[in-house]
Amino acid sequence: MALIGNCTFTTYEVNDDGQTIGTDTDYTDVYLCITQISNFNNWYGNEEGNPTKDVIVHFQFAGYESENARNADKEDYLFWDQIQLDNPDLTTSLYEQMYEQLKQRQGLTNLIDG
Repeated sequence: MALIGNCTFTTYEVNDDGQTIGTDTDYTDVYLCITQISNFNNWYGNEEGNPTKDVIVHFQFAGYESENARNADKEDYLFWDQIQLDNPDLTTSLYEQMYEQLKQRQGLTNLIDG
């Protein structure tokens, strides 16, 4: 699964004055896919001492010129970032949830399932 379409990706850097500057880059017909998933399970006790499981899912994604470009060299991406999956539902596909969250991210809203 991947997302395909036009999008804008913002990169940030800190200038010499300590200000953060964002630069937007527009991409046409980008191929965006999840490249890595990190799943952390933390156990802790609640007020009654019962074990409670906390699940945190971080994932990395990258945008490529095309599916063929990604298949040829997965390290030759146009842009890359990582985010946390908000409130994962462990009864449904994590991939579907991650791609839905990506479609709602600012700048990536013009992407569709590919």
